[in-house]
This record gives sequence, structure tokens and C-alpha cells, in this order.
Amino acid sequence: MARKIAKEGKIDKMIEVVQEYLENLSNRDFINFEEKYIKLVFYCIAMNLKTTYLVKSEQEVERGYIDLLLIPKEMDKGYYSVIIEFKYLKKGEENKLEEKQKEARKQLERYSNTEEMKTLKKLNKYIVIAVNDKIYVEKI
Repeated sequence: MARKIAKEGKIDKMIEVVQEYLENLSNRDFINFEEKYIKLVFYCIAMNLKTTYLVKSEQEVERGYIDLLLIPKEMDKGYYSVIIEFKYLKKGEENKLEEKQKEARKQLERYSNTEEMKTLKKLNKYIVIAVNDKIYVEKI
């Protein structure tokens, strides 16, 4: 997983793991479920990458907070950095998917245009929206 993220900037392995977790949850687990729980699952997985990455949750940047940020510890190796913006919709709210994607795109655009993020030469940006137990991913 770390190699795929570092060399290609792809988070598909992380997505597969989280998707499996969500599919195995009970309907009762989704009562009062929200965005922070999706982020927390990703964060826990990302912490397994800490030999390669600095893992930052809610990293403060100008005018906002990045949900999850992965910064290579060894920038000189040409590894990718990754920003992930999370959103969550409850079952039956699929009709709000486009609206959430648009909101997340605006946030990622704002974050990636900050001075701090402009210093990251290879930066991949992702929107991850969970609708109950299904994950929708968009690379920006």
C-alpha cells in the first residue's frame, strides 16, 4: 500500500480496505454515523504508513483544515503527497452526491492553492464520499 501511494500517488488499496470494513458493519453501526468515522478509519490505516509518511489529520492551512494529509518523510525520493477530503451521506441521501462532490472540490482547490501545499511538488488530491457503506472516489 505504501509503495503504491508513494510511487504512483494512488489510494485504491486504502479504498479497498475501507470498503471491506464498511461492508462488514451492521446497520446498527450506521446509526449516528458521520464523516469523522470514515476519516478515522482512513487515519488508522494511514498510520501504518508512518515509516514512509507524516500522517496529519485536520492539518490547518489558510482558511481551512485538510481532512487527511500524507507527506513523504523523504521528499528527495520523488514520492507523492496526498490530500483527501471526506464527506458522508446517509443511506437514501444519494441524491446529494453531486452537491457534496462540488463542495469537496472547492475545498480541495482552496487548500491546494495555499503556500504550504504549493511546496509539495507531487500532490494528488482525492475526494472520498461514503454513502452509508459505499465509497465514491474522485481524483482531482
